[in-house]
Amino acid sequence: QVEDRGEIEGEFGPEVGSFLSELEEKNSDKSKTEGGDILTPFKDQDGLAIGAGINKDVFKQITGRELTKDTKISRFEADEIRDEAIRTIFKPALARIEEEADVEFKGTAITAMLSLLFNVGEAQFKFKHKKRKPAKDKQGNKIPTNAITALKNRDLAKFIEETFGKKGFNSGKLLVSRRQKELKLLRSGRVVFN
Repeated sequence: QVEDRGEIEGEFGPEVGSFLSELEEKNSDKSKTEGGDILTPFKDQDGLAIGAGINKDVFKQITGRELTKDTKISRFEADEIRDEAIRTIFKPALARIEEEADVEFKGTAITAMLSLLFNVGEAQFKFKHKKRKPAKDKQGNKIPTNAITALKNRDLAKFIEETFGKKGFNSGKLLVSRRQKELKLLRSGRVVFN
C-alpha cells in the first residue's frame, strides 16, 4: 500500500519544489526569454528539458504534449508541471523504493530522495544502465545498482557512498554539488530500516 505523504510543502523541511528550483536555477536560466517569464527548452544529457530540469518524458507524461525546440511555457506552468511530477511520478517512485528495500525516509531525507529521483529517475536509481537502457545479466535480469543493493542490505554508509559520493549518480562529476546538498538533507532527516 502506498501511503499518501501529504502535500509537497510542509512536513519535509525545505519545500521540495523550491529546493529543486534552487538546484536547477542554472538550467532555468538557460530557458529564460522575454524577461524571464517565458521559458523555452534547452539541451540536457537526455535531449530537451525545460524549466527546472523537466525532461521530455516527464513533460509529456504530465502535459500530454511533446516537448519540442519551439515549446514555450510560463515559469508558473513549469512550476506546476514540476509539482505535479513530484506528486504523481516521484513520490510514488519513492514509496516503491521504500517498500522494496523495507526502509522509510523521514523529514528532509524525503526531500533529498525526491530531488535525486527527479534528477536521475526511478529506473536509473534501481538498475545499472548501458547506452540508456537497463543492463542485463546472462539470464536477462536487470542488474541492480550498488545504491539500491546497499539500501536493501541495510548498509547506510554504502548507500550514501553509492548514491551521493564519488561513485554516486554524478554524471561525470557534473552533479557533485547537487548530490552534496541532497546528502546534507538526507543526514538532516532520518533513514529508518524496518
